[in-house]
Amino acid sequence: MRYLIAVLLLACTVAHADTTRIGSKIITDGMTSVEVLDRAGQPLDKSDITNRFGAVVASKWSYKDGRRAIVITIQSGKVVDIEETLL
Repeated sequence: MRYLIAVLLLACTVAHADTTRIGSKIITDGMTSVEVLDRAGQPLDKSDITNRFGAVVASKWSYKDGRRAIVITIQSGKVVDIEETLL
């Protein structure tokens, strides 16, 4: 029983999605960074992802919506990943 509870808690903690909602706006994989800014506004935080040579290959944009933290990964100007975490 404890194992089942632990698995359920882990499953609810971080979720990868190809669509999320921030406020009343929908964000999906494949959208451009300009579309994300138009719909969700400026992120609370932006951090760059670099390769081993120090070149920026992607950015992570962080948003908060109610009790959810949302991290959107932007690569080559498009959304490639959306992570949601319950706070």
